[in-house]
Amino acid sequence: MDLFQKSRLLAAEAVIATSALEAPEWPEHPDMTNIDEQWPVVVAGTLHRANKLLGSIQLLLKAQVDDTASAVILLRNLFECTVNLAYIRRDKSTRLPEFIRHGAGSSSSEEVEKTKAEPQGPQSNFPKGAWRHLAEQCEEIGWRGMYDTLYRVTSEASHGGSNTILAEYFELLGQPRTNESKAQILVGAVRCYLLVAAIAAAEFHPAIDADTVMSLTDACRGIEKEIVDLTPQVLP
Repeated sequence: MDLFQKSRLLAAEAVIATSALEAPEWPEHPDMTNIDEQWPVVVAGTLHRANKLLGSIQLLLKAQVDDTASAVILLRNLFECTVNLAYIRRDKSTRLPEFIRHGAGSSSSEEVEKTKAEPQGPQSNFPKGAWRHLAEQCEEIGWRGMYDTLYRVTSEASHGGSNTILAEYFELLGQPRTNESKAQILVGAVRCYLLVAAIAAAEFHPAIDADTVMSLTDACRGIEKEIVDLTPQVLP
């Protein structure tokens, strides 16, 4: 079994491990000061998003599709979602209200109607830029190495960099990505997914079993080591 097949099996097991979760309902006008109410909603929402991203990445890496560059772009988004959640968890009382306010903008119906009446229209209610610098967040959660490698490479693809464009050209010449390079992408996605799952396990036990998530994380590290032994690159 090659590394890509191992990564696909691991991804399937990770999804199965979290499949019993039933997400709480998001309140119509969330109370941003009620941490006990909001934290489970954010955890469940992030896990649901991570599940979609992991599934889409797997689909894009299939031989019938073989769109590696798009899979890398989605991996960047999954990485950002994961880091946000892990960072917020370390200081929920301060960071969670800030995170929700940044993305939700005006929460009351009066504020929403006021924004609609502004010359710029409702789009002025959306945030401009990230709520916190990702490098700062990665530093705190111990993922600075992941930021300097995985995130930087995935950002190159997201911005349509020359490496991505040249890779597309070589695919036209009949030089598709190898299964090893696809394994690098998928195992990075699984690594992110499992960190989200570990946080969800702490919140939603026994629907998600922490020991199972830990065992899968160890298996993920094992595949990562095999990849490193084959190539020093984190991603193609």
